[in-house]
Amino acid sequence: MVNLAVPLALTRQSLYYSTILFSTLAILLPLSILSYLYFYSTLIPISVLRVPITFSPKESFHEERRGYANLEPYIKVFEQTPDLMYLLSLNLDIICYSEKNSIRSVIHNVTLGSYSARSTFVLNCEEDYIFHSNNRLIPYKLRHYVSPQLTDIRKIVNVNSQYSLQSGRQISETSSYNARIDVHRNTDVDDNHSFLEFYVQWDGIRYYMVTYYKSSMLVGIIIFWGFSSFVCLLTALVTWTKYNEQNEQDFRRNIKVKKET
Repeated sequence: MVNLAVPLALTRQSLYYSTILFSTLAILLPLSILSYLYFYSTLIPISVLRVPITFSPKESFHEERRGYANLEPYIKVFEQTPDLMYLLSLNLDIICYSEKNSIRSVIHNVTLGSYSARSTFVLNCEEDYIFHSNNRLIPYKLRHYVSPQLTDIRKIVNVNSQYSLQSGRQISETSSYNARIDVHRNTDVDDNHSFLEFYVQWDGIRYYMVTYYKSSMLVGIIIFWGFSSFVCLLTALVTWTKYNEQNEQDFRRNIKVKKET
């Protein structure tokens, strides 16, 4: 008679390990990712508010561009967070069609109620710089060998200029909910991708979670996954130990019954 106890035990053990491996990778890992994302959204409901800027049309390229950002739909957010500090930032897409291979400074003003500030940013319209900014994975010298459908050939440069900190109370109590943005003449601005941004200045652990988003996500997922995997393995170990003890007791009982008979 062939003894099937050993093959069956090996098969049962391999299935047991496969189930544990599948549970930790295919079930617990995705759940850990979702858990961290939920934890992040609960702890940090907002990280930045982007207010679209509408620029008035100009008759001449040499005229100054003036735009307005309507803050009224976002005032409730500022009222609910009066003690939070916001970093005011101007995010513009500048079109370089009318100039080529030039670098110059662009003066711009931002006025929000009684707050007014002037700053400058460097506009780099060099062809290789624009291509690299819009296509970071494709080397500039290989651009002719890549399909146009896979590259961004727009002559657009994204610039970001930061201003001072404002509290939610200061912004909500401003005399006007329309922020005015004046951009120096000889500058084409893409109205569809220009924003006045308010970055929330979180502190403590939330500062690191926002500033180092990818690193924090990796660490957070590892923590969630490690804890859930530990609980899963501990539960499996306890279950397996009890199962083996029960089998051993049944085996001894059967031997005892056979001897008595």
